[in-house]
Formats: sequence, structure tokens, C-alpha cells
Amino acid sequence: MKRALVLAAALVGPLLLGGCTTPCEDLAAEICACEDSRSAEDACERRAKQQSDVDEPSQAEQDRCEALLESCDCNELDTAAGKRACGLAE
Repeated sequence: MKRALVLAAALVGPLLLGGCTTPCEDLAAEICACEDSRSAEDACERRAKQQSDVDEPSQAEQDRCEALLESCDCNELDTAAGKRACGLAE
């Protein structure tokens, strides 16, 4: 799952910069909230933040994140279909 979250971080923008959030920030937060423990969730959020510092998502990526927010589900994230629904796999 770590590899998938790193891939997701490549799609997401800045994580939790306060105030208003973007669809990619929301998607990253949703994916990270699926982690089994608080420490794993924190690590996921750190990876997403580090990636966002390197690469800000385009408008097309933000639009994709917005669409993925409707289909991403923690209960399915460990399946191939669930990874695709969250943007973690093709």
C-alpha cells in the first residue's frame, strides 16, 4: 500500500495548507485517512506534503481528483478496483 500512496502523492497538491482545500488535497486526506494507524496516516500525509512541495497539480489533475473523490472508498482500497477508484492505479 505504501507504493500506491506514493503514487497518489504524485497526483495530489499541497496537503492541508489550511482554509480552503483543493480536490487533490481532499483526495490525499481521504486516502491517508484509510491507513490502519495514526502513525501510518501521519506518514502518508508527510509523503503527500513532500510531493506537493515538488510538483503542484495542474487544473486537469485537480479535475481528475474531484472526479475520484466520488469513487474513492477505504473499504475497497486494498483491491485493484479500489485502487483505480482512488487514482492509485491505472
